[in-house]
Amino acid sequence: MRVNPVGTIEILTGSHSHGQGHETSFAQVVAERLGISINQVQIVHGDTDKVQFGMGTYGSRSAAVGLTAIVKAMEKMEAKARKIAAHQLEASEGDLALLICRPFPA
Repeated sequence: MRVNPVGTIEILTGSHSHGQGHETSFAQVVAERLGISINQVQIVHGDTDKVQFGMGTYGSRSAAVGLTAIVKAMEKMEAKARKIAAHQLEASEGDLALLICRPFPA
């Protein structure tokens, strides 16, 4: 998972879509959790320059395996964001709530 400075999220996954709609379902989960537009989420799969290891389509396990990994990555990102914000604000991590700021419309 990459959080880009322009407010977009890039999800790198080792699973690969063969028509099951991973691009949509994975992006929907990320967008919903972070409170952003689905248009701000890009799913990257099958790109061996970016994803070091993959197992193919996973068939019916794609959501169970792939989405679980994405949710775990979001949890790590949220914890890291909270830690950085707490340091910058000289506050306790437990006192902070994660609010995602949406970019201004063009």
